[in-house]
Parts: sequence; C-alpha cells; structure tokens
Amino acid sequence: MGKEIVTSTSYNILTYGSKIEGNITAESDFRVDGFIKGTINSSGKVVVGEQGLVDGNINCSCAEVMGEIKGNVVASDTLSLKSTSKMSGDIKIQTLIIEPGAVFVGTCDMAT
Repeated sequence: MGKEIVTSTSYNILTYGSKIEGNITAESDFRVDGFIKGTINSSGKVVVGEQGLVDGNINCSCAEVMGEIKGNVVASDTLSLKSTSKMSGDIKIQTLIIEPGAVFVGTCDMAT
C-alpha cells in the first residue's frame, strides 16, 4: 500500500463585487478580488487580484499584488508588485520584486 499524502489548500477569498469594512485576521492565505477597507493580518500569503482594492494596511508573511493597495505593507518575506499593480504607502519587507509597469509611491525599508 502507498502512503497517503495530505496537502492543505486552505485559503480565504473575497470575490469581485464583494465589500468588507473592518479588520481581517487570517491564519491561512487570503486573496482579495473585491474591496476591503481595513487592516489585513495574515500569517500566510496575501494576494490582491487585478480587480482587488485594499484601503488599509497589510501585515503578512508575503504578498503578491496585481490590483491596488492604499496603505502600508509589512511582510516578513517577499512583496511582489506585478505590472498591473498600484501601491500607495510605505513597505517594510525582506525582498521586493517590482515588474515593469507597476506603480509604487511610498518608502521602502528592507529588513536585513
């Protein structure tokens, strides 16, 4: 008999057309394709899809942005700003990846 392999696909999604006003705490990955006005605290990865807008701060392990953030981002690992992203705010991260076409207005503090 073979070994059983268990993988976790636990994540949260706010779909396009949805709106949340308030703070969010997530123990797993979180994807935003809608609108959030408030702070996101996640011990996992935060993804802001092309239609996603976060008007508030994000604290996470890593983040990938294709949409828009109006606020500060603190990530213990990597922040990736894709070509369609718009970021207005300060960032504190270990690794920053910015694709051509991405818009970033703010300051960057890269932890060592």
